Amino acid sequence: MARAPAESLGEPLNLPGERDTDPHLSPDGAVLFFASTRSRVVDIHEAHRIAP
Repeated sequence: MARAPAESLGEPLNLPGERDTDPHLSPDGAVLFFASTRSRVVDIHEAHRIAP
């Protein structure tokens, strides 16, 4: 299956000058973990998928 190129989702998700790296999905696909410099130091963040 071909993947579409990544796109910026704009602010507040994609902040200018900040770096989000190392994305990893939980085994059930409901949580995305990633490293980010949003807090001015590298921290681990998570984003939860809301069920439809």
